[in-house]
Amino acid sequence: MAHAQIGLPTTTGDLLAKAPIDECYDGIGINYPSGPPCLTSRSKVNQSYVWGLAQSGDQLWFGTMSNTHCLVQGAYLGQLSPRETTSYVCEFGSSQAARAAQIPAKIGDFRPPRIYTYNLTTRSLVERSVPNAYQAALNSTLGLRAAGILGNVALLAGPSLQGGMNVFAFRVSDGQFLAYQRFAQYANIRKMLVVNGVLYAGVGRYASSPAQSGEKTGRVLRWTGTEAAPISFSEVGVIDSMASELTEHEGRIFVSSWPDVESGQTSQQEAGLYMSPPVPVSGLNSSTEWTRVWKVSDYEPDPVTAATYGGGALASFGGYLYWGTMHVPMMSTLSHIRSYPAEAPALNDQSGLLSWASNSERAISIFRGSSFATSPRLEVLYGESSLPTFVKTGTDPGQWQTLPTGMGAPLWGPSGFGNAFNNYTWSMAVFNGRLWIGTMDWSWLANEGLSPSIPIALRGVVQANIGADLWYFPSVNSPALPESINGVGNPANYGVRNLVAGTDLYLGMANPMNLRTNPDEGALGGWELLRLTPKPANTPSGSGVNVDLSNGNSVRFCGVNAPGSTYATWVATGSGSVYQTALTNSGIQNMTGMMPQGVLLMASSADWRSACASDNLGDVTLSVAGANRSSRVYQLFWRPGTGNFQAQDITTGAENGQIRGRLTADFTGVLFVFTVPEIPTMSEWAMIFLASLMAMFAVVLLRRR
Repeated sequence: MAHAQIGLPTTTGDLLAKAPIDECYDGIGINYPSGPPCLTSRSKVNQSYVWGLAQSGDQLWFGTMSNTHCLVQGAYLGQLSPRETTSYVCEFGSSQAARAAQIPAKIGDFRPPRIYTYNLTTRSLVERSVPNAYQAALNSTLGLRAAGILGNVALLAGPSLQGGMNVFAFRVSDGQFLAYQRFAQYANIRKMLVVNGVLYAGVGRYASSPAQSGEKTGRVLRWTGTEAAPISFSEVGVIDSMASELTEHEGRIFVSSWPDVESGQTSQQEAGLYMSPPVPVSGLNSSTEWTRVWKVSDYEPDPVTAATYGGGALASFGGYLYWGTMHVPMMSTLSHIRSYPAEAPALNDQSGLLSWASNSERAISIFRGSSFATSPRLEVLYGESSLPTFVKTGTDPGQWQTLPTGMGAPLWGPSGFGNAFNNYTWSMAVFNGRLWIGTMDWSWLANEGLSPSIPIALRGVVQANIGADLWYFPSVNSPALPESINGVGNPANYGVRNLVAGTDLYLGMANPMNLRTNPDEGALGGWELLRLTPKPANTPSGSGVNVDLSNGNSVRFCGVNAPGSTYATWVATGSGSVYQTALTNSGIQNMTGMMPQGVLLMASSADWRSACASDNLGDVTLSVAGANRSSRVYQLFWRPGTGNFQAQDITTGAENGQIRGRLTADFTGVLFVFTVPEIPTMSEWAMIFLASLMAMFAVVLLRRR
């Protein structure tokens, strides 16, 4: 497979591996033709996610999941009507396996997961197998959601179709299978984490039958195995509900949680954030209840919506713990309809359902905190000051009201990084001195499902945001900036499912577009494995530091205290984009005669903000086609007190295709550039008038001749 290069603002991307075509398709309910190759039928790629990913030296180990979008619709949302679009097909009960009664209709699109290693030195992908005696176990694994490596043992685990959790162990040095075991008591597993030479995993445990009031079903496990006996765990943590993501911070392990969800029903235990006791040098050894330090309802005012939140990725960066939220699309809307059946719109009332969805659905929020064990300080970085909430008291009909959130105004921007379709905070990693965040963006799926009656304006909003987002925080004092908002080179990638930081940054992508297999159409379906390599440093320390941003753009920092790298990239302001929304909110767009030329995103890992006076941090020069003396450049920033973007005109000059501006302390990395129709000065009017007279005089002379 060719290793495609991906141009990004601060890194160079490399497509290492891609899911192969693995099936042929002739239509819903038709048995699958032989192949591939698919000679007379359509090619299909079922393996959707790099679901679990871990690194050991020059090897990446990962497990996959198939047709995830279909499984979520069927098993999670209870939608079982077969559907085929231009990008994907979900057969549910019409699939060949479901018709043969081999699997239930709700998971009719299930295919067994695959296990791979990728060698970074030889650039080779190898599929790993299990012995025949354990093939049935792999074939009954929903997907391999978690991966972890310690010493010479690689563990890959995921939920079993028979219930419980399946764990497979391999020897790292030669890729050989070591062992398998099913743990019937654990319902799910998401991530593994190594801290001080000890491997931990977060799981969900089945509740007793009947469930006890207040029963706690989240567990944190410690791996106690060896290469000789690799599958062994002990419980070292108890939390309210299913453990999700883990990280180490302030000498403790923090874990986010999910509510216990089955077939769209939510538990009484809302998602939250939990803290372990201090981790000793030898690791955690005894099972204790961990301390909950945050819960969703601390922020979310609507209790029905709060019950649908999941805890997302988290990471320790610059003395803070960062974490985000996760939202299954339409789960909150369906929960509201179930909770308020008398008030809810009918299922065929598209306008009413759209209204309820716009009020109840949420994009991701990003939080951070510090000093959890002493004097906790929590902040909203990206979120809202208030949110729609359905309020019903007694026999009143109930109505949507806008109520304040519980944690104050966001520090740096609106939820979803300004994109309403960013629904999962799916991955975080600290790499190259920055905190990276990968999202799931479900706009591709929304676009596939848009009714022809949906307004054009709304359709434009959806289509402008297609593709997973990858953002990064340059420092704790800076807002996040986007590395990619279009799937990191492939808009059909709707999620950055995994981030693993090593010498480079490795991305495991999620992409369930199982019918997109024609290279001529672009945006191919199926999982992808990517590598991002930082571009070279270009910003030394000193005073009056000039940095070439390429393509005629440059910045001259007043001073740089610590060296780093400075990058810039132009982004279009297409209708519905996060930048177009910011532009509208700022009121700039309505200025007479001003035409948006584009948005320049500029970030620097160098320390330049504390070197000079706050009103003169540096000068930027931009090369803009058609720029003239009336053109303007604005720096955009977020005002937490107002909950809106604000803009500041920083123009110091413009002419001959260049615009110059002076950066101040308000600069947060976003510059809006405008060209304005040229308005001649008085002297220019005189020149034009004189030229016109001369032309007229010349015409008269010619006629007389």
